[in-house]
Amino acid sequence: MDRQLQATLGEVARDHTATDHHASPMSLAARSNGHPSPNLLTRDDRWSASVIRDLLVHARAEDIISLAGGLPATEMLPAERLSATAAQVLLDPSAAQYGPSAGEPALREALALDLSRPEEPVDPNDLVITTGSQQALDLVVRSLSRPGDTVCIEDPGYIGAVQTMRASQMHLHGVPVDAEGMSIDALEAAIADGAAPQLCYVNPNFQNPTGAVLSPERATRLVELAERHEFFVIADDPYRALSFSGAAPVDLPPSPHVIRLGSMSKTLSPGLRVGWLHAHPDVIERVTLAKQGADLHTPTLNQLIVASLMSDTPWWNAHLASLRASYGQRRDVLLHAVRTHLPQATVRVPEGGFFLWLDDLGVDLAAALDAGVAFVPGHAFAINSDLSLSARLSFSSAPLDQIDTALRRLATVAS
Repeated sequence: MDRQLQATLGEVARDHTATDHHASPMSLAARSNGHPSPNLLTRDDRWSASVIRDLLVHARAEDIISLAGGLPATEMLPAERLSATAAQVLLDPSAAQYGPSAGEPALREALALDLSRPEEPVDPNDLVITTGSQQALDLVVRSLSRPGDTVCIEDPGYIGAVQTMRASQMHLHGVPVDAEGMSIDALEAAIADGAAPQLCYVNPNFQNPTGAVLSPERATRLVELAERHEFFVIADDPYRALSFSGAAPVDLPPSPHVIRLGSMSKTLSPGLRVGWLHAHPDVIERVTLAKQGADLHTPTLNQLIVASLMSDTPWWNAHLASLRASYGQRRDVLLHAVRTHLPQATVRVPEGGFFLWLDDLGVDLAAALDAGVAFVPGHAFAINSDLSLSARLSFSSAPLDQIDTALRRLATVAS
């Protein structure tokens, strides 16, 4: 592997060893090619890099097999159908116009129908369409919390959520995750000890990074705690449609304290940047005002493309079934390779999503990169836990015929 690339990626790994990013203030002038920066552009510890985003930039080298990023497989993106739908949608000039901040009515109605259950219908007016679910998360955090507030978050937890919470200067309290999702016993104990969260962040289905599913019993207890102690639960659910068995996703019980987020990035196209938020009308009103100040509205064309595709129910259902079959096969291939070449690792077997979580791995990222494999080390997801022997491997986008080779390479540098 190119030595300059190795050095860069090694630096990425070292930069993310600590779970807090409180380096001393440093002027950006040191990195400005000799041009001094304005005094106000000093180091701001609210903003920290994502090890995954950094790895993705460099892991495209020809000699690296990447198991790092949670990207959809390129061949599973319905490019031809997207192109044809875009051309059809653009026949209506309104697709190229400004739109309402809360989102296009056609998409809100399609999503409401998709999310509704007989016992719990979803009102389209209780949805906001966002520029990806990451924006939805950012809008919720900025609308409903203040600097210094506590957020309870899964440990290990989603890096994008950690970035958003730290940027808003929230205090992060990690809550352990096991096979049934966030430990509600541990959350309850933390609250009893004075944690007093304003927000609690969970991935209820196929958690990133462990693949865990929140059990229905824990989902009920979590909402009961939120109502008793008056905090909001953010249920971020980008993988809800990707159950390999086709089983119905776990949904938290309806409550004014529950805010649901979702995305079309894993099921349709990340390039469209279409996400959604479902919440109580008071939350929707506040988030809509925040979105007006952020970007006015999510691109009209993109929203109408998604609405058109979702409204073609036979195509949409067949597309989701194809995704589940393909990603289930990829999970099985990676799982077999891990068990064959890294038998010492403890593997959590996911029933959906994009990731395998490994404990007791003992593979250094820099050594793995030198061997030609990229993955995300466990410490990148750590809030309080020691995850130095853990790792997240993504099966979603690596070529099937390269997965076994990648694990053979990892085995050569495993301790």
